[in-house]
Amino acid sequence: MTIDITPLISGRVETFALLLVRVTTLLLVLPIFGNRVMPFRIRVLAGVALAVALLPTVPVLPIARGAGALEFALLVGREVLFGLVLGLIASIGFFGVLFAGQVVGIQMGFGIVNVIDPQSDTQVAVTAEFQNLLFLLVFLTLDGHHLLIAALVKTVERVPLGAFSLDGRMIDLVARQTGDVFAIALRVGAPIVAFLFVTSLALGIVAKTAPQLNVFNLGFPVQIVGGLVVMLLALPTLRVVFEELTLGMERNLLAAIAAR
Repeated sequence: MTIDITPLISGRVETFALLLVRVTTLLLVLPIFGNRVMPFRIRVLAGVALAVALLPTVPVLPIARGAGALEFALLVGREVLFGLVLGLIASIGFFGVLFAGQVVGIQMGFGIVNVIDPQSDTQVAVTAEFQNLLFLLVFLTLDGHHLLIAALVKTVERVPLGAFSLDGRMIDLVARQTGDVFAIALRVGAPIVAFLFVTSLALGIVAKTAPQLNVFNLGFPVQIVGGLVVMLLALPTLRVVFEELTLGMERNLLAAIAAR
């Protein structure tokens, strides 16, 4: 006696494959989970575990059951695109903090003292890496990683597999969120940039009134020491800004899911 299990798994394998693509793509690009320090195999295994856990909550997709190779490839492409878009929106805050730290570092004279950022795998100023790690600590303290997992689960609940489309609403949302990088960078780096501007202005006046002084040699230690002191004094303010960015990330992800 043979048992035909084809009706039981028909469409379920395709559904699981699409779910696995969505979850894995998100884990590869989301902050914290997409960090290059975490081994690639661990991220993939975490994606498989989450996909298996979420599979019972996902209904069988009729469009996936009888889809051909080309149609199924298009569905997979939609899931990859959806994951990349959500990962970009979730990373906006980190991009803004890195941008602010990079500008501040160059203005302070740390432009030639770069380190490798494990998140972006690029060279950044030490000030950028310091602010990024500080934001990361605040993010973890506020359970931001739980927020990201909850957003991933909500995508399964609210956005059917293979239903994502990059329409006008989504493009407008991504454009506005991307533009917020500059606003975030201004909020994070404003105290230090203001100090460096006043310092440069004062050094310029000194150079005009006392040309015999070597303002170039005088300016470096003043800007470096003064910038570090201002950064230290601005830490309580940065903590408030980072908390707002973490809470705003949840709103942005929910807005993206609603605008899918």
